[in-house]
Amino acid sequence: QESSEQLKKAVELEPYFAMPQVMLGQMYEQLHDGEHAQAAYTAYLAGASQNDPRRELATARLREVTDILNSTPRKP
Repeated sequence: QESSEQLKKAVELEPYFAMPQVMLGQMYEQLHDGEHAQAAYTAYLAGASQNDPRRELATARLREVTDILNSTPRKP
């Protein structure tokens, strides 16, 4: 819980520093929160340099999370 609050604070303080978004995405995945994971990975990819070495990981994780969300019935 404390680490998630610190990551969220890092994003708030420095929204153009993309790395915490990847970490948030991974944390949300561990919490089985696909929608927030998807949002974090999307935010990372929008803000990260094209040369950032974490892009490949984030792209793969976003694709997998999105596939899972699309195959899971939505809650009413």
